[in-house]
Amino acid sequence: YMQKVAVINSLEEDMKALPDEALAAKTSEFRGRLQKGESLDDILPEAFAVVREASRRVLNMRHYDVQLIGGMVLHVGAVAEMQTGEGKTLVATLPAYLNALEGKGVHVVTVNDYLAKRDCEWMGKLYQFLGVSVAVIQEGFSQKRKRAAFNADITYLTANSLGFTFLQDTSTVDRKDDLVRLAITRPFNYAIVDEADSLLIDDCRNPLIISDEPDTGATERFLLAHKVKTERVLRLGHYVIDRKLHRISLTRDGMLRGRPPNINDLWEAAVPMGPYIITALRARELHRRDVNYIVREGEVKIVNTSTGRIMPTSRWTDDLHQAIEAQEYPEVEIKGRTKVSSSITFQTLFKYYSKLSGMTGTAITEEEEFHEVYGLSVTAVPTHKPRRRIDHEPRVFLTENHMLRTLRLLLTKARSQLRPVLIGTASVADSEYAAANLRAWGIQHQMLNARPQYIRREAKIIAQAGVPGLITIATNMAGRGTDIILGGNPKGLAQLALENTVLPAMAAEGLHQQLVSSLPLAQKSWPKFAQLFPRLKAVVDAKLGAHDTSEGPDVKDAGGLLVLVLSMQESERVAKQLRGRAGRQGDPGETFTLVDLNDPLVEAAGLTSGMEAARPFLQSARRYSCLPELSSLTQDAVERTSGM
Repeated sequence: YMQKVAVINSLEEDMKALPDEALAAKTSEFRGRLQKGESLDDILPEAFAVVREASRRVLNMRHYDVQLIGGMVLHVGAVAEMQTGEGKTLVATLPAYLNALEGKGVHVVTVNDYLAKRDCEWMGKLYQFLGVSVAVIQEGFSQKRKRAAFNADITYLTANSLGFTFLQDTSTVDRKDDLVRLAITRPFNYAIVDEADSLLIDDCRNPLIISDEPDTGATERFLLAHKVKTERVLRLGHYVIDRKLHRISLTRDGMLRGRPPNINDLWEAAVPMGPYIITALRARELHRRDVNYIVREGEVKIVNTSTGRIMPTSRWTDDLHQAIEAQEYPEVEIKGRTKVSSSITFQTLFKYYSKLSGMTGTAITEEEEFHEVYGLSVTAVPTHKPRRRIDHEPRVFLTENHMLRTLRLLLTKARSQLRPVLIGTASVADSEYAAANLRAWGIQHQMLNARPQYIRREAKIIAQAGVPGLITIATNMAGRGTDIILGGNPKGLAQLALENTVLPAMAAEGLHQQLVSSLPLAQKSWPKFAQLFPRLKAVVDAKLGAHDTSEGPDVKDAGGLLVLVLSMQESERVAKQLRGRAGRQGDPGETFTLVDLNDPLVEAAGLTSGMEAARPFLQSARRYSCLPELSSLTQDAVERTSGM
């Protein structure tokens, strides 16, 4: 790779000398050379040099050498492991542009609509400058809009949008409907998958399903099973829980106590109640509200625990979703069973691509699975600057009170240093519990979790997360696809300042909608705006200037972002993603993991039962209020449990 980097660097001055029109004309030149028999590899150095120079002019961002390496890794069809803040969004422009020159289509696949839209609008300026068409697909788009987007040279979309569109098109072909209605009109060519470990590994076997009309005849049986579970008081002695395999089985006593009236046997009826009872128990014991799911607008929505985000179109199979709906009835409607008309997993879907690549901050640990499942190699791309983040060993506390006491001390110290803090939690419920404690301590903070009121403000919350002294409580949503800039994101803060300073006055005059609808024009007309609206310019300049001259450097001097993780994560990769919010691009940073013996993963490691006998002694010995001396034993066990 370094030899090609040297060639690209040698072309840089030549590209800088070209006027805009000549630089943009390189796209037509490259396409002509491909038609005459040259390969993508032949033109790669020059194409990468063109993208680098166009990015410098249009985005004011120049690709580092390590980003060129990342682009080459993606181009050959491999997974690039790039650390937080190393610019994966910008890296993707290199192979996306190069492969788009063939005219076969490039898909940049993200984990959510927000990132797809953001990256398309952000990087789209670069592609448009070079004469390459770019489009985005969002949830709710019509088939016509999807077809137009899929026909662009480069398409940004989520994996869910890709999968469901594929299923809808497949159903259309199977029914021999009018093929003009198809959204995808050419074979899958090349995909760049962002957060590849999440989509290609964690979620690879979760099916995307299109169902026929639901059968509501089973609703009464789900409610009856829920009633049996609650009113007949099935206790742990009546069933056995296997938390590793997510299974529950009834004991002999459980089968007797679990029989509804007028039913002699749970398993021999024409429609046996046994499976309903077991599924109802699975819903209660293995799935917690505001942890594994939330209730929104009268529906049960699954929360992806590794990303902290809602999976809006997903439903659990094997009647589990209906059992949880019965558990939340009448707040939600029980939709009943559905007949699957078509389904596909991400593992199958992404194998349709002629060339597949991915990028993520955590891939090396899954190198073997990437190779076995997709035939993908993994390359760790060096960082642009040496890492300065300090990761402390996890601290395991005897009780939750001891853990909270340490949390409060760390927050008090960080606030005195005007240091931004990110508190990472495992679920919506945990984030809200942490927020309640901070309110009780009189500590101001902002929140980011899967609830709608926070999702709508996600970009603004992240923009402020690096502001001196600000504390942000977040689920794993903050662990992926976000960059927390020390001192705050200057553009995001400037936008907030404009909203808080100018828009209230404009709203009084009814001008708000006109401004929002003409934002593209406003951006192009900024020089005039500076003359016509000195107040606007003053607000923006104040925010940008404060960041450049004071706030960013002050936060670095204070030690950078402090990340406090308040639970053991399901896998080391998820924990690494959260820790990776600190120390971006060589910035300083510090991370702590604080857990107590009641943490679910600590319990799953078998430590809780082993400590119960010693608890009275340990509680009487103040020197054991924090148990660093157990770190080696405890941490080894917890790490073995993570990723079960």
